[in-house]
Formats: sequence, structure tokens, C-alpha cells
Amino acid sequence: MYKYLPLLIVLIYPFNCYAKDVDKQILLINSYHQSLGWNEEIYQAVKDVFDSANIKYQLHVENMDTKRVKYNENYQQRLSEIYDYKYNQDGKIHFDLIMLADNNAFDFMNKYHGKLFPTVPVVFFGVAFNKGLKVTNPYFTGVEEIFDAPATVEVALKLNPNLKEIFVINDFLPSGIAWAKMIKDDLQTKGYDKKFKISFAGDWNMSELQEYIDNLPENSMGIIGLYFRDRDGQFFTVKESAKLMSQGHSTPIYTLLNLYLDKQGSVGGNVISGYYQGETAAKLAIRIFNGDKVKDIAIVREGANRYIYNYQGLTRLGLSVTKLPKNSIILNQPYSFYQEHKTFVWIVIIFITILLIVNIFLLKNIAKRKRVQQKLKQLSNELKIKAEEADAANKAKSIFLAHMSHELRTPLNAILGFSQIISDSKSLSKTDRDNINIITNSGEHLLTLINQVLDLSKIEAGRTTINNNNFDLHQLLDDLEIMFSLKIKEKNLKFICERQSLLPQYVNADDVKLRQILINLLNNAVKFTKKGKVEIYVSHNEKHKTLDFIVRDTGHGIAKNELDNLFKAFIQTSSGKKQHEGTGLGLSISRKFIRLMGGDVTANSILGEGTTFEFYIKYKIPNTNKVLQPEAPKKVIALAANQMEYRILIVDDKWSNRQLMVSLLKPLGFMVKEAENGKKAVEIFNQWQPHLIWMDMRMPIMDGYNATMEIRKHVKGQGVAIIALTANALDEGRANIEDAGCDDYLQKPFNNACIFEIMHRHIGVKYIYLDDSSANTEIDHTEEFTPHTLSQLPNELLEQLLQAATMLDMEETQALIEQVAKQSKFLADKLLQLVGEFEYDELQSLIKQAQTL
Repeated sequence: MYKYLPLLIVLIYPFNCYAKDVDKQILLINSYHQSLGWNEEIYQAVKDVFDSANIKYQLHVENMDTKRVKYNENYQQRLSEIYDYKYNQDGKIHFDLIMLADNNAFDFMNKYHGKLFPTVPVVFFGVAFNKGLKVTNPYFTGVEEIFDAPATVEVALKLNPNLKEIFVINDFLPSGIAWAKMIKDDLQTKGYDKKFKISFAGDWNMSELQEYIDNLPENSMGIIGLYFRDRDGQFFTVKESAKLMSQGHSTPIYTLLNLYLDKQGSVGGNVISGYYQGETAAKLAIRIFNGDKVKDIAIVREGANRYIYNYQGLTRLGLSVTKLPKNSIILNQPYSFYQEHKTFVWIVIIFITILLIVNIFLLKNIAKRKRVQQKLKQLSNELKIKAEEADAANKAKSIFLAHMSHELRTPLNAILGFSQIISDSKSLSKTDRDNINIITNSGEHLLTLINQVLDLSKIEAGRTTINNNNFDLHQLLDDLEIMFSLKIKEKNLKFICERQSLLPQYVNADDVKLRQILINLLNNAVKFTKKGKVEIYVSHNEKHKTLDFIVRDTGHGIAKNELDNLFKAFIQTSSGKKQHEGTGLGLSISRKFIRLMGGDVTANSILGEGTTFEFYIKYKIPNTNKVLQPEAPKKVIALAANQMEYRILIVDDKWSNRQLMVSLLKPLGFMVKEAENGKKAVEIFNQWQPHLIWMDMRMPIMDGYNATMEIRKHVKGQGVAIIALTANALDEGRANIEDAGCDDYLQKPFNNACIFEIMHRHIGVKYIYLDDSSANTEIDHTEEFTPHTLSQLPNELLEQLLQAATMLDMEETQALIEQVAKQSKFLADKLLQLVGEFEYDELQSLIKQAQTL
């Protein structure tokens, strides 16, 4: 009896004290020892489920250690005496639930339940039942453990159709022998014993086992069931045994248990996971806590297995990842855009290279422009052919294009930025300044093309979704009237916006896409109309719940033979080609948006008389109490007084992105540090303990996902707010970002106000905003906001504003408007209103008119 004394001390000591302020007392009995990874997965899964359910509970854990101790009736009797003493004597504790992990715990409690805890409900898991075994205790329910060796063999056969021999590996402990029998029965049931030679490991030591595996013939496979101790009594951890069996030969070693998965271990299989079994069982426990009777809860027969494979092991043995089941989990897999989309990578490289060559060529010798334009025309024809080929390719190409969009923007932003710097030089000649303007305009045109192609690719890739909101339809139409009024005036046209008398004011639909559709159609109408009018008529069909739109112009018109191609991507009409601008994508994108919104669009035209577009979309009438009125964004000018010094860590591999964030935050009084990759971010976090981290998700060395998970591993990492930043235009998947441990999510490019609002929401920082009522020395603004009132500003300031608006540089524009506010708050407010509504075209036109006065 004394040989059990150390074990009795270990079992009793941790539980001398119990928490008092809990609602549920739960006992978890593991069959095996504490350091086993299986037990750790179970413990984590149970805690995750209970914590997410907001249950006040205390979890008591007992480890029976049956892998390392001789497990017999005498040992069972001693355990029952220990548990009785610990939990029943003197009314120490009353359990609300008992959870049992694996067969030995199940057998033990099945035998002693009536004696120890006669009325306490029991949830078991990790229990492999013999065929025909039934649970007769009315207090028992749980999750059956099903080992599906044939499923692993089926996948192995796809990876190697020439498979000839299956070698099954189990130790000679009782559980290993039981596993060997179950695997043998399952393979025979599937008839695999007639298709392949099937052999089983003997009661060998590890050296003998390794030698046998090394001598297996070609086209063989191994399956590890359970292996903890060899014939010589040497104990192995699961990773040690898997590594020893898997290295030094070309035979793939599969497994039925996720613990044996490792970079240097087995290649994987249809495995049982301790985490998923514990998670499923904990969910059954929640049902019991919520009042369900145990007898009404059926035993879960399926749901704990997963196809999990190790990428490094597969590639080392030359096994194809593409042949694995679609729902497989691939561990340690590097992702390479280049290998998957090599052709498109080269197309992008060639395209950007050509653009850079053309720009440099224009700077050096404008006299050679005609020859360069001829070459560009030839290249344009080649790119058109490539576009037609890309249109016939699969959706993966569109997805790739979207992922690469931010890579295209980086050199374009550099081109436009340096062009602006050069144009500021006072020593430039008129010819050089004209050349710089050509580069700027070409870059802006290419940026527009990329954005429209990106919209199209998102639709074709199936990643464009409808985001319905409650909004003011009348306000949207009013905004469009204001937006196009200046262009209409410049062309001396008449603009008519007519609405049905009973048109609802508030509707539920995707207002962002509707606005883009109407802007595309009105832009075309204004562009192709030299005289006459542009009109829009809006009505609704209450019976069919549709909003109906008509956009009509008196412009060039479209030939009948061109109407069929009007909504096709990259195709322009004769009128469009004469304009020498546009991408041929606007109408194609508009029609796709309209159809996504449950409607359709038609076009009618007469050459020389004009064109009419008619379309409708589906809508709903919202509860007007739930219609949110948009608030004008307030500009943050400082941090509120009496606050702590907030430490902010900015993580991004791009210096320009980090510099933007530093420029936003540091002047306000935040303490800021930078990291160029996830590894550096983890180091700075451990040393500096920031309050909030802005985390870019795609970086070299260590990406944002792994960096976030590394920080969250530690207790001190639970208190920091981590906000994900991504430039992926197709959205990297908010669920994946949240799974990594991020608290929130923001997509680039972002509005500065969003940065400050998220920081307030997550760490409580307070700001001082620009006071709308503050007094300034005003220029006389008794007149309306016109080019004449704007001309009162200094010429140098007007020129800087024009350049910033032309470059669409919101930060620079807002900084210049702050200078305007020192002279006239009236003008500053009007300029901020135009910038806030992205009316850069109107802003440029007003400034140009002011400069002529």
C-alpha cells in the first residue's frame, strides 16, 4: 500500500481549498497523466466553452495516471477511497456535474458512481465503445470516440494508388491492444485485408520497431494508433514516438490521434482530437445546466474527428496536398501567390515595368512621345487580348487580382507622390512641368482602371455582397443634384431631377451601391451631352416593392449594333472611344450591382437624339425609428486633460503606412513605437506593454495572425487591445481575424475619424474636438460660397489646395484647410464639407475659377 503514498499525496494536495462564490461545481476525471497533451487539449476546450457561456464555475481536475501506473481493481478501490475522502466526508463539496475523459475514467465511474456520487449527472467523452455496448446508467450521457482507420486508408490510397501494404503500430498496453483490435476489425469490415497485406507491430522495443519500419517495402504505409511504452518499459511522449517512427525512411506514417501530428512526426489522417471531443462534451454539459434531463440527451456518435495533415511531412514524401479531402486542415503550409498564379504575377510585373519605362521616357525626351504612344498602343492591344483570356479563366484569377491590388497601388502612389514633389520645384521649365502633369494624369487614369477592374473581380469571385441599410432616399437624390450641378453649369445644360409624389423618404437597400450606379449613369449622361438636358426620374412600385429609375440625356446616342455590347466589360461604344477616356467597366459593374440588388437594367438610344437607361432594384420600408441620421465627423485636435499616457504600438512592414499612423497619433500626445514585422512586435510588447496595438495582418518573418496569437498566449497579453489592419480589398475574413485574437478590424484605406473612434471604444481615450462655435478673424462672407469669395485667399495657398485636391491627398487637403480657418472659418467649413463628401472635382473647379479672378 505504501507504494501508492506519493500518488495519494499528489491527488489530495491541490484541492484543500475551494472557491465559494461559484454557481457550478464540476469534477473532470482524466484517465491519463497531467502532462499529456491530450489532457491539456481537453482542459482548454472545457474552459473555453464554459467561459463563453458566462457560467460561474469551479473546475476540479483529477488525473488517474493509468498509462504509468498498474491499473487494476486494487488501484480502482484506492481511487474511490481518495475521492470519497476528498469530496464526500463532512459535506466538503457537492458536484453539479462529473466529466469523464477516456475509457478508464468511464469504467471507473460506471462502477463507483452509485457509491460516490449517486445522483450527479455524468458526461463522458473519448470513450471507445465495443460493438453493442450500451449505456444503462440513466445519469450518463456523452460523446462516443470513433476511430475511423478506413477513412485514413482511403485518403492514403488517393495519395498513392500503388499502395500494397498497411503496417499498424500500437504498443502492448491494454489500450494499445484494444486499438489494434478495433483497427483490424474496421479494416476487415471494409475488405482491406483482401486488397492489401496488413501487418501489426509486435511487442518490440523502439529499436526493433524502427528497424521493421525502415525495411518496409516500397508502396507501404504505417498507421499509429497508441504508442506510449515499448517492450523494455521505456516511456515515450507522443511527439517522441511519432518522430522516431517517421524519420529516416520514405514510408508515410499516418495517425488516428492528433497528438502524433508534428512537423517531424506523422503526416496526419482522419484523427481524433481531444479539443473537439472536450468541446462537444462541454456543450452537452451546458444543456444539462440549462435544464435538459440527462435521459433526453442522446449520446453523440459523430463530430469529433477531423482530417488533419502536416504539410512538411507530405511534401517531404512527395505526397500531393491537392488530393486531400476539401475540408482537410493543413498544418505548417506556406502560402505562395507566385506559385499558384505565376502567369498573372508576370503579367503584373510586365505591366508595371512598362508604366515605369514610359514615365521615365517622357521625362527624358518628350520628342519621342509619338513612338512611345505607338508602342503603348501595341501593348494595349496585347493587354486587351490578355484581358479576353483572363475573362475566360476561372474565378481564382479574379481573387488573385484582388489580393494583388494593394501591391499595384504601392508603386502608383510612389509615382504620384514623387511627381508632386518634383512639380513643387521652382526651377522647372514649362516643358518639364507639362511632362510631370502627363505622368500625374497617366497615373491617376491607371489608378481608376485598377479600382474598376478590382470591383469587377470582386463580383466575379463571389465576394461582393449586398449590405442593406436604412437611409434617406430623398437626401441621397439631393446630394447627387449638388454633386453634378457644377458640371451641368459648366456645359450649359439643363438638369431635371423629378420624383414621384408618393416616393418614400426612408428605405432599406444598399445605398452605397445605389449611389455608385447613379453616379456612373449620370457621369456618362453629362460626358456625352453637349447641349440640351440630363434628367433623372425616380418612382416606386408599392406592390412589387421596387424603386424605379430613369436616366435620360440628349447626347450623342448609341448605334443599335452597339447596344448588345453596352454592358460588357472592357468594351466601349464609338462615342466612348471619341472621348479618349474611360475603361469600359462602369456600365458592366453597374449592371452587376443592380442584379445583385434584385433588379435589372435596360438601355434605349437613338443616334443624334440621346440615350435612356431604365433600371429597378428591390427595397423594403424600414421602421423610421431605426433610421440613423449621419453625424458630421468631428476633427480631433488634442487629447483631453487628466488622462494616462497611452502607449500605442504600430505594426506594419511598410514604412509609409507606419509613418502615416505616427503622423496622426504622435502630435496629439500619444506615446508611439513602431515594428516592421510580427516578431519585432512581440518583442516590443513584452518590453513596453502598450495599451493598444494597430496590427497589419500580412507581413514577412511573422504575420499579424501569428503575432496576435503569440501575444494572447500570455496572461499579460489578455489586457491589450489589438486592432487588425488589412489592405486586402476582398476582405481577409473577419472570422479568421477574430479567431487569431484581434478585438476589432479596419480596412485600408481608412478614414482618420475611424482610427480615433476605435481607440476611444477599446481603451477609453478621450479627445478635444475642433469647436464649431470658435471665433476666427473672418473675411467678409456675406455672399454665397462662390469662386469670388474663395479668390480672397492668398494665391500660394490656393495653388497648394489645388495640387492636394488633384492628388486626392485628404491629409494634405485638411492640413491646408486648417490654414484657411485662421483667416475664414466660413470658407474652411465649406471646403471641409466638399472634402468630407469627396467632391474633389468640384473643389478643383472652384479653385481654378478663383485663380482667374
